[in-house]
Amino acid sequence: MSKEYFDILDENGNKTGKIKLRNEVHRDGDWHKGVTYMDYKR
Repeated sequence: MSKEYFDILDENGNKTGKIKLRNEVHRDGDWHKGVTYMDYKR
């Protein structure tokens, strides 16, 4: 599985210049942006 990195944001939504792995961002509660797309076929 590939590693997914996120840009870390400040409280105003500006990039801080730091990046972290997905699990680290969620573990640490960092601000970040993300998109979820789900495609359901019937």
